[in-house]
Amino acid sequence: MVFPYTLALIFVKQDNDFRPRESPDSRILWRKGLLMHFERYSQPILPRPKWWRRVAKSLVMALTFVVSALLVGILGYHFLGGLGWIDAFLEAAMILGGMGAVASMTNDAVKIFAGCYALFSGLVVISVTGLLLAPWLHRMLHYSNYEPKK
Repeated sequence: MVFPYTLALIFVKQDNDFRPRESPDSRILWRKGLLMHFERYSQPILPRPKWWRRVAKSLVMALTFVVSALLVGILGYHFLGGLGWIDAFLEAAMILGGMGAVASMTNDAVKIFAGCYALFSGLVVISVTGLLLAPWLHRMLHYSNYEPKK
């Protein structure tokens, strides 16, 4: 019976609907523009200029995520695999892009890193796809379900 108690801790009843409880840290990050919040079903559709800002924000977040993942791969292949910077970039980019390894792996450390980086790269692709599609899908669903108040 832990599950209902956990739900009671996570959700707080406010204004006749259940909203996730926000921590002070998430409010600070949201004010700084580091978190994305979407309008609710009962709220009006976001004006187009603000929506384009949201799309740009998700694009910047996705690019930051991809560049960070690429840097992890470059550093790993350079220091663990002994590859030069250009070869490490090529190897990381090919793995992150889903094309596969180019260079031969010479030691066990780089082989383990390559396997972990390949799994990590798959999660990066899924996450970036979600970040890029979220504003578009949310707006489409909001348009199809929104009924203006009369």
